[in-house]
Amino acid sequence: MGELEIVEEKQDPTYVPSDADIENYAVNWLFMDPVADKSLFWIAKEGLTAPMPAHWSAVTENDGTTSYYNMTSYAVSDRHPNDQIYYDKFQDEKAKWDKIEAKAE
Repeated sequence: MGELEIVEEKQDPTYVPSDADIENYAVNWLFMDPVADKSLFWIAKEGLTAPMPAHWSAVTENDGTTSYYNMTSYAVSDRHPNDQIYYDKFQDEKAKWDKIEAKAE
């Protein structure tokens, strides 16, 4: 591992993700179906605008790659920690909707 630089995340309070950004994150990172799960894209939008979770920092290596480091647990990930948080949220919401639809049948 080379030299590391901790990158301070600066949250833009005016940032509004485009529909294309929301769909890209929903489909490619949260693994939503672009048609069947469209009503849950609000989760992707929330994930794109959420701040970095507590104790996590982005770390850039001198080759330009970014990893995420938890300063408390020492966990390291090549994916933004919010990806798992919002994937889990999507799975929970989808399970609720599936249960409602099953009762309706």
